[in-house]
This record gives sequence, structure tokens and C-alpha cells, in this order.
Amino acid sequence: MYWRGALLLAVACFLTFVHADPVLTRAIEKIIRFVHDEAHQTYQENKQIRREYAEESMRGRRMMRMMKYSSPEVRAKEEVSAKSLHAIKRLSEMTGMSLRELQNSEEFMSVWRRQTITTCPNSVIDCSTASNTFRSADGSCNNLANPEYGAAATAQSRFLPPQYGDGVGSPRINGKNNQPLPSARTVSNHVFRSNKEKIESDASLMVMAWGQFLDHDITLTPASSGGEGSVTDCCNSNLANLPECFPIDIPSDDPFFAQKSCMDFVRSAAVVDACSPNHREQFNAITAFVDGSNVYGSSLDQMNGLRSFQNGLLKTSAISSDLPPEGDPHSCILNSTLEFCIDVGDVRANVVPHLGANHVLFFREHNRIATILSSMNTNWDDERVFQETRKIISGIMQQISFYEWLPSILNPQLLAENKLNRSNKDRYRTNTDPNIRNGFAVAAMRFGHSLIPPKEGYLLHDYATWEGVKPIQDTFFRPSMVISNAGQDIPKLARWVSFNNSMKWDRIFEPGVRNMLFMDDNGRSFDLGSLNIQRGRDHGVPSYNEYREHFGLGKIKNFNNMPHHNSANANRLKDVYSDVDDIDLFVGGMTEKKMDNSLLGPTFSIMMAKQFKKLKLGDRFWFERPAPEGFAPEKRDEIRKMTLAKVMCTNFGMDQIAADVFHVLDSTNTLRSCSSLDDIDLQKWKE
Repeated sequence: MYWRGALLLAVACFLTFVHADPVLTRAIEKIIRFVHDEAHQTYQENKQIRREYAEESMRGRRMMRMMKYSSPEVRAKEEVSAKSLHAIKRLSEMTGMSLRELQNSEEFMSVWRRQTITTCPNSVIDCSTASNTFRSADGSCNNLANPEYGAAATAQSRFLPPQYGDGVGSPRINGKNNQPLPSARTVSNHVFRSNKEKIESDASLMVMAWGQFLDHDITLTPASSGGEGSVTDCCNSNLANLPECFPIDIPSDDPFFAQKSCMDFVRSAAVVDACSPNHREQFNAITAFVDGSNVYGSSLDQMNGLRSFQNGLLKTSAISSDLPPEGDPHSCILNSTLEFCIDVGDVRANVVPHLGANHVLFFREHNRIATILSSMNTNWDDERVFQETRKIISGIMQQISFYEWLPSILNPQLLAENKLNRSNKDRYRTNTDPNIRNGFAVAAMRFGHSLIPPKEGYLLHDYATWEGVKPIQDTFFRPSMVISNAGQDIPKLARWVSFNNSMKWDRIFEPGVRNMLFMDDNGRSFDLGSLNIQRGRDHGVPSYNEYREHFGLGKIKNFNNMPHHNSANANRLKDVYSDVDDIDLFVGGMTEKKMDNSLLGPTFSIMMAKQFKKLKLGDRFWFERPAPEGFAPEKRDEIRKMTLAKVMCTNFGMDQIAADVFHVLDSTNTLRSCSSLDDIDLQKWKE
């Protein structure tokens, strides 16, 4: 074929440094046109394969895809990115040039840009009319100089460059000396498995519950949509070679999945700068800021769909004004015609009862505050009431997340070093990129998975009597504990979460999530620990040792000298990994010893602190900033009064609660009358 001759000529010219030659340019043009044409053809062929083998997928697989929702904007970018990645990989294979060499070649880069001008994103976000008082729905124009910083449907950032298998986008599957990494399920069986149940001495289940709610405010990594939003079964041998598939091998001696050899796994949707050859990145489908996007959504269309457009209120359910409206009936599992899936700002709201309860909590708090502001300021129209209320809710969520939740996890020294204490002097940093870091999203922020309890239930008013207790695996995607009795049982669920001890932060995962995650009626399920490990490899996240070096903790030389691991955990890692440089970030972080006065080990503690510092300093609308972006001092001080306990008291009709719901009751954290807790004075918003 002619392109083969063109290829040989182009590479020969490149290697002999013959530049600015028309013959060379034409040869490069033909090669790049060829790889782009092939990429388009392959993409279309894969779409046909998916259609041919489309089937009624297992319920757990469908539910997992809903958790990894792709918006139309993400899907459009994903298609361009998938084709670009295929073309880059083929170009590298055909020329024998690495990605870096291609990027450094002026000839290849200029031709690539000319040929991708129609698909290369060339729209510039216009911030000329951006508000200085209220956030945009999608997070754009928070940073006026870099409008995409923290915006929805943009690429995640990184602490460290990716380490993909092919240098472009294939998963990290080999370790040191090019030896295959152990199966994610094999690692889970060796490290996360235990028959023992341990609890934290002072942390409540709310540390886990709020952590999940907060996580869903700042990160959602969508799964590959398969081009047309299909639900691909990557354990089907006819589909396993599709680019989105990265199934998990199950060992033959697996103690739970004895009849299975494969666990389904779909890669995260790819995003890449199509303007030039580049490596694969992953989307954050929602805004990165702590801004209440899980309450309001991360696009204008989604936000408008949740609004009633009357007095600044959010829509309510037909059953009760205390509940959000009915959502897609296929987004959860309904036990009767009286039940429904709630529709709020995040698609994951129905995953587990404690998460749904927090969604209802802030739905109610919005409508409570909007009602007061509307009646107090009769000259305000619906838009003004809604935006002012949304701004207050955002501030309350920042106050709780940074000044109640984070101190329950990180020690005072890390908080101070990273400007995570309350302050009026932490100025906005226009050069701070607040985007979510990949390692944080796939590893550190998943620390709460070991805190998940084996059961969920209700705790009655006496703080002693349990009711309706269910195994955790029987609650997934079942909203009955949230919406039963028109939502009036939520206070009992809130008591359960705030009163009971968290499971211990350690290497151990409860069987309900390690073996029976999203189990369907046929007994098919997933392992949360395996999924976390596989997700890190999917994203090309470097090893645990690389992050230790990056954060100044020093590289580990061998398994016999692991300063932040006890000997038992070091031996577990030694039994499953061939070399310390092979240890996955999530596994290494989860097996560390705790830092003093911290819930976590040093690697995750540092990563958490650095990420939340960026979210605070890189947010123009941070609630402690001066008005108009932030609040006037008298309003700021009112928001600082708010605690999660007070929000729960006010909206769940409770009469007593621990003042600090992130810690269990003790001599310093006793049950308090709700009326004794400080409350926000909304009169400060009267005009």
C-alpha cells in the first residue's frame, strides 16, 4: 500500500533530521490521515459489535452504569477522544516513535493540528457576563482567567503523570521488570479479606456517610458509554476486546466466586486534547467545587429541571412536600407501587439509604431557607431567592465539610500546614487549579469504603432501640428506608448513622461490599475492593511507592522495611506483590498505620490535605471570601455557626442530638437539646 512507503519515508526523514521538506510533509499527512480514517472505521465497527451482542444485562451492571452516568456533553467529547487515542496509538506503533517524540516533532504536530481542526475543541468560554455574586451551574467561569478550572465535563488533573501500559492509554497491567501485576481480586482476597469486625473508638458512621455525600459533590468519573450508551458485558468473550473492557480475573480458588472466572469492569470514559497527540485522561462529569452540585446538579438544564420556579423552591414529591420529586423508576429497585426513586442533583442518590437521607436533608434545608427569604424579602423574585438560598447552602456545606468533617479525619498539623483552618485571610489564588486529582478520586477519597458497616437500620428516640435492621447488601439501590412513611422515618435513620461507631479504618472490607456488592436475584455481584484497584490501573495511576516519593515520605526499598506498615500488613503485601514498586496506590494507602491524631495513614492524609487546600484556595466563591463573591462579615459569621447536627435537628424534627455527629457520644460529646445549638440568623439577609 502507498501509505507504507510514505511511512518509511517520513520516519527515515525524521530520524535523519530532514525538516521542512515538502515530500516529508506530504508523507506525514498521508500517515496521519490514514490513522484517523482507521480510528473512525474501528469506532464504527465496535458500535456494530455492541449492537449485535446487546442483551438484557444483569441488574447490578445496569445500576453500576447509572452511577457512572455520562451526560450528552461527555459522550460527545468521549467519541472524539476515543478516535484520537486510537489514532495516536497506531501512529506510535507505525512510526516506532514514542508519544513524547511525536509531541516534540514540529512536523507531526503541525500536520496533526491541521487535520483535526474540525474536531479539535475551539470554542472559548465567554466569561464577560459571568456573575461576581453567584456561581454558574456547571462551575465554569469560577476562574475568569481559566474558565474551565473546576467546571463539569472536563478532564481531571493529576499529582503525578500517568503510567499507562503503552504510554498512551492502555491500563497499567505490568509492574517492575515488566512482570504482570496480580489480579485485583487476588489482591483483595489477600489484603481486604477478614472474618473479624472492628470498630473505631470515637468516629461515628457519619464520617463515612458525609464523606460519600461530599464525594458526590466534587467528583463523578463516568464510565465509557460504549459510543451509544450501551451496557457492555465485558465478561462476554465476544465483547472482551472492545476498548472499554478491562475485566477482572477471578482466581480458580476464590472463596466466594467459585463458579466465576471473570468480574465485569468497564473503563472510565476517555478524554484527551484532540488538538495534539496526547495521553488518555478521565472526566469529572460534575463540578469540582464544594458547591452543592449534588443538591442542584452540574448543568443549567439539570438545575432547571429540579426547580419549581416559584418562590425559589425546589420541586417536591407528589406524596409529600418533605421529599424530592420522583425520578427515573429504573434508577433504583422498587418494592411496591408506593415507592419511588428520588430525583436530586446527583444520579447516585439512591445507592444506599444513608446517602439518600443526606440528600433529603439538604433538599429540605434549601426549601426551608428559601421560604424564609421569600417571605422576608417580598421584593425578591424567584431567581433572586433561589440563587441566594443556593449560595447559603453552598456555604453551609463548605463549613461542615472543612471545619467539622475534615478535622475528624486529619490531624491539626496537616490542617494548619494546608490552610484548612477557619480564616478570614486565605485569599483567592487565581493560579490554583482546583480540579480533582486523579489519585485522590480513585484512591484517597475512597478511604471510607473500609468504614462501611455490615448493616443499616433505624434508631428510635430513646437512642437504645434498633428497628428495621438490614444487611448492607440488601439496601443497595433500595430507597424504602428513605421514603417510607412519606419520609418521616428518616430521623430514625439519621440517629443510626450519627450514634453508632464507624467500622475501623483499616484494610478490612465488609463481606457485604467485598463479595455481595450490587447482588442481583441470580447471585451475581461485585467486589468493591477489586473495583477500586482495577480503577486505579485503568487510569494509569502510578504505584504507591511513586506517591510516597512525591509526597516526601521516601521510597520503600523492600518489604522488610516498610516504616508506615505493621509487619502483618507488610507480609500480606509481600505475599501478593512481586516487588514494592508494584503495590497499587489504593492498596498501599489502605494498609498504612494511622498518623498520630488522624484517621488515615500518611499517604492518604497528605493527598487529602493537598486536594482540599486546592478546593478552598482555588474557589472564587468560597464562603469566607469578601462579598460579593463570598459573604459580608455578618453573614459569614452566621454560616460559621452551622453544624451538621443543627441542620439535622431543624429538618428532621429531632429534639436532642450529639453536638458533634462525626464522633460518638462520650463525656465531652453528650446528647444536647437541639434548641441549645447555635442557629443561623437569616434576618441578616433581610433587605
